[in-house]
Amino acid sequence: MDAKTFSSAGYKKMPVLTLQKGGFAQKNFISSKQIQFQKVLNLIHGADGEDATIAALFDFYNINYIGPRKDTSVMSFDKFLTKAYAQACHVDTVSYELRTGERKTKIPVPFIIKPHV
Repeated sequence: MDAKTFSSAGYKKMPVLTLQKGGFAQKNFISSKQIQFQKVLNLIHGADGEDATIAALFDFYNINYIGPRKDTSVMSFDKFLTKAYAQACHVDTVSYELRTGERKTKIPVPFIIKPHV
């Protein structure tokens, strides 16, 4: 969907698709029409796209897709786990500190603050 369709709320006039084994369908009162496609490209940013929800749905419904798989999404969605994994693989990372309340940081200014999920 292009940005204009989304920002103008044009998507509200588009047909509603439902998930089914192997793909998507457009249902009406009497029947349903299978939507033909080769692959889905998962470019969803934010919780559902990055936390493995969409990947899990695609896997469950046997939908062929391009994008991060469940295990990768779950691991990389948690920034602390991602950092720990990178270090375990001997990948250089910037200094970090997991904060769980108000206290002074040991990392000198400037630094990046990123919420922990």
